[in-house]
Amino acid sequence: MDLFEANVMAFGDGDNDIELLRMSSHSYAMENASPAFLQVADQIAPHHKDQGVLTILEDYLGYRKKGW
Repeated sequence: MDLFEANVMAFGDGDNDIELLRMSSHSYAMENASPAFLQVADQIAPHHKDQGVLTILEDYLGYRKKGW
């Protein structure tokens, strides 16, 4: 399977995730990440305790908008 940057969405909250975020076209730092890490991502996802990844994925896929 070939993955292209345009097809990759990445989430992270720590230094070990920086390279992954830099490789993806849709990069999200979790709201609870360090201030320095927040500068790496293109966008900020809600706190992990608020199901931030799920919230972003539902929005991206249109799930929340349709009310399923």
